[in-house]
Amino acid sequence: MVVFTSKFLAIAPQISMDNGCLVLSSPLLVRMLSLGIYQRTVTVDTNARQFTVERKLLGQAKRTMIPFEDVRRIDYRFVETGFNTSSAWFGSDDTEECFTVTLILKESMEEIILARFLGEGSVDHGWKGILAGDDLIDLRGDQEEQSLAFVQLLQAMTGIPLT
Repeated sequence: MVVFTSKFLAIAPQISMDNGCLVLSSPLLVRMLSLGIYQRTVTVDTNARQFTVERKLLGQAKRTMIPFEDVRRIDYRFVETGFNTSSAWFGSDDTEECFTVTLILKESMEEIILARFLGEGSVDHGWKGILAGDDLIDLRGDQEEQSLAFVQLLQAMTGIPLT
């Protein structure tokens, strides 16, 4: 089986640098589908040593500031859901993958989601799977690569431990 990776099969936040700050914005697709009514922005300011999470809904903004020293750890999670379970022998032909990057606070153990990276996954059943009806060529999103690069950059910028 040959697997091709494409950024067009993943939904991920837009990530940029602005005045030395790491900025994550809601994915363009989310902003378009919500007709601009919803937007979420996370700013990582290493000079001020804080995270700023801002949500805008119907023009109303809610802003939360979290100092680096209030964060116990950065949590990096992966969830995979199978679908197209047409083969009784091999299970799912494809998967949807979700990588979530979360801050775990020290005192309350509250979880603050920074970003989600979603996309098409791939399951390789080998030649037996192909003979049973699986595709020879499979496509997958680049959500794993994007999320890993982001979480590594975040950990390097903040010095907060990763779990």
